[in-house]
Amino acid sequence: MDKALPSAGPGEVVVALRATTINNHDLINLAGGYRGLPLPRIPFSDGCGEVVDVGNAVSGLRRGDRVIVQFFPNWQAGPPTAAALSTVRGDHVEGCLQTHLRARADAVFKAPDHLSDAEAAALGCSGLTAWRSLVVEGCLKPGQVVVVQGSGGVSTCAISIAHALGARVIATSSSNDKLLQARALGADATVNYREQPDWAKAVLKLTEGRGADHIIEVGGPDTFAQSLRALSLGGHLSVIGALTGTHGTDLSPRAIMAKNATVKGITVGSREHLQDFCRMVASTGMRPRIARSFVWTDADAALACMREQRHFGKLALAITD
Repeated sequence: MDKALPSAGPGEVVVALRATTINNHDLINLAGGYRGLPLPRIPFSDGCGEVVDVGNAVSGLRRGDRVIVQFFPNWQAGPPTAAALSTVRGDHVEGCLQTHLRARADAVFKAPDHLSDAEAAALGCSGLTAWRSLVVEGCLKPGQVVVVQGSGGVSTCAISIAHALGARVIATSSSNDKLLQARALGADATVNYREQPDWAKAVLKLTEGRGADHIIEVGGPDTFAQSLRALSLGGHLSVIGALTGTHGTDLSPRAIMAKNATVKGITVGSREHLQDFCRMVASTGMRPRIARSFVWTDADAALACMREQRHFGKLALAITD
């Protein structure tokens, strides 16, 4: 759809977008999974680009700055609130599948210099979700064991974060090729859950019966019970997805109680979390894994690739005027 180039109002900036990356959230959005959203709307929450216009009463940003677009524009700091989570980029307000985005200045953040546009865009949802899971909520410490399920954006970022912070990483996948890539990214051990359906038993063996301190749970009903089995006493289980569905989970309150487990639902993070995450990315040189890049006009092909789930890392779209 064609529209006039926006100009920045008070407290706003205009960003010439250069890249966006795709999240599972975007697939659900485009499939009509979130009811009551305004139409028409521009999808995709992730974005990175250059500030080209700055409104009055904006400090800390100027033309030429490269910025990341925030997933929750209204979540600045503190714990999540209904108000903070009520507005999502690409759902309730314009998303990033466009050349120019007008946004509040406090809803974008300067990108780490060493990252490409696509890599920087990937920090906004997948990267920040992994960061909040492991560091903000999980208080990850060096030497702890982290189990990462799958090979999508959150999972690959979690491998990189945990490895950079000195944790021991166990990655699971149904693909030996993806497990090789996980090792190259920083995983210390791997489990093919197709070859070892009882992957929790494999994790316990790898940890000499102790279990994992942290588990990034993306599967949902088909993996939740095993995640609890694989968790250590007092371990932290971050629920960030339900790729196998939303019903039928064998949820055992007794198992949670017996493990003294913390089970935490994670929905991305705040601007304050993003600031801390970007500081860590800049200091360690970490890079989100980009599996493949498309031209933004080939968004349908990129979405089809996303649905196939054969990639390792993030799928990106390069945006040009």
